[in-house]
Amino acid sequence: MKILLAAVAALAVLGGCATKTLTAEQLRRRPANVVYKPKLLTAESAERSGMVSVLLAIDKNGRITQTAWDGRSSPELVEEAKTHYRPPKTVRVYEKCEAGKCTPLESYSEQVIAFAVGASKLSQKAEPRFKQLPPPYPPLSEENGEEGTSKICVVVDKDGSSSSPFVKKSSTFKRLDTAARKSAAEALKQVAPPFVPAKMGGKPVAAVTCISYNFKLSE
Repeated sequence: MKILLAAVAALAVLGGCATKTLTAEQLRRRPANVVYKPKLLTAESAERSGMVSVLLAIDKNGRITQTAWDGRSSPELVEEAKTHYRPPKTVRVYEKCEAGKCTPLESYSEQVIAFAVGASKLSQKAEPRFKQLPPPYPPLSEENGEEGTSKICVVVDKDGSSSSPFVKKSSTFKRLDTAARKSAAEALKQVAPPFVPAKMGGKPVAAVTCISYNFKLSE
């Protein structure tokens, strides 16, 4: 009897130490860590296009402890996306720094897998609902005479929602690219959904759309 009680107690302790499985919504309450470019895959039809999100739970040591697939996505696309995605084992540690002291925190990262229709098949491109505004010129870029064009892209889903902006073609200067990406991200916050989706054969589809930001110093 004593042996049985000891075994039950041990199982209770182990159960209490087990890692709780978190939903995508719960993970989004953590600080956002690494921003990944969308993984782009080709969709041959409107029905097979769309975006799928997988969230990575990251511990204080930068280890991936769990993946959570967004339940709002199509179950069929989620199953297909799982065959194309392998999460990294570790990522950078997220730290909160105050008064010169940094503390590692649990965080999350989001990876978008997009089944997008190619531009040549579109009958209508995605159109932004917001006004494209030029980003402020980074002061250090002005001082160093940095010029160039950053091509920033997003995946626009069938409902007009979009992925995080990513750099498709660099200006060759990281400061300029960062300024352009931040400007695009701010524009996306202005309206919801931020885009009128692209169409193929009269049906809305997921597709990639891009905006170019030209940085040129005044003479």
